[in-house]
Amino acid sequence: MSLDTIQKISDDIRSITIQGATNIAKVALETLMQELKTHKFKTLEDLDTFVREASKLLTDARPTEPMLFNGLKAALAELKAQSSKHKDKKIPSLSTKHLTLNIIKALKTYVLDIQGEEKIRPAIGAKLIKNKMNIMTHCHS
Repeated sequence: MSLDTIQKISDDIRSITIQGATNIAKVALETLMQELKTHKFKTLEDLDTFVREASKLLTDARPTEPMLFNGLKAALAELKAQSSKHKDKKIPSLSTKHLTLNIIKALKTYVLDIQGEEKIRPAIGAKLIKNKMNIMTHCHS
């Protein structure tokens, strides 16, 4: 099982080709979802290894990116929940497919939350700005 695509996204985040907390989280998590959809995991152990290694690559790319970390935590929490239900790490691939879909669902829910926040934040901020106020932004604000 290859992590080449995850490595490329990690490299792009590290080199600031992809920047901004929201963009980093969305691109990284959507890439992880796509990779999970295309891989066929023979065992829960294979799935576990893939998700953990992918998460490490993405986390190491930008160690100060909490939005990305929270999305990865959602995937890892789902993986842990599924692993505790299935003590036998050598479950059949049909069941592994079901577990993979549950992890994708957790990631998708988190990405949808990010997209919802993107729509809400500007409206909230606009209400706080009064006429003739000076506004200072920092970083990717």
